[in-house]
Amino acid sequence: LVTWTLNARIEALTGVPSHNGERLQVIRYFNDQHYWAHHDYFDPAVHISRADLASGRNRMITVFFYLNDVEAGGATYFPRAAVPAGVGRGPLSSYTNCTAGVNVKPEPGAAIMFYSMHAAGHLDGALDVASLHGGCTVESGIKWGANRWLNNRRELQLLP
Repeated sequence: LVTWTLNARIEALTGVPSHNGERLQVIRYFNDQHYWAHHDYFDPAVHISRADLASGRNRMITVFFYLNDVEAGGATYFPRAAVPAGVGRGPLSSYTNCTAGVNVKPEPGAAIMFYSMHAAGHLDGALDVASLHGGCTVESGIKWGANRWLNNRRELQLLP
């Protein structure tokens, strides 16, 4: 019931049908763990063996939920956000620098949503390099979160 309610709320927020979403993923980071900057989309030029990307299907939106408070660290960072003149296009000096760009600190019950494709990307497959993000090192405590990826086309794993 909780997952169904959460999926319905995500659909209402994004306007993307729930069946376009991948399964909810719960994450846990212990002290000194992190996830360096990455994209949630799959670049078809890199993932050439992924037959499911041939149709243009890709991750379009990420919704990430903070499930607890973290004593220290654990922010989600977007190193290419807030770059003046050409947002997201500037050179990236580090995939591990949590002080670059925008940081969102964990707050229980809060969620962040961001796009991995440009506005018309759901039509032409244009990926948004500015969606680069990561999880800063948990300095003290444990970070619990959950994410749901929404695809621009129906996710094959959810078909009956």
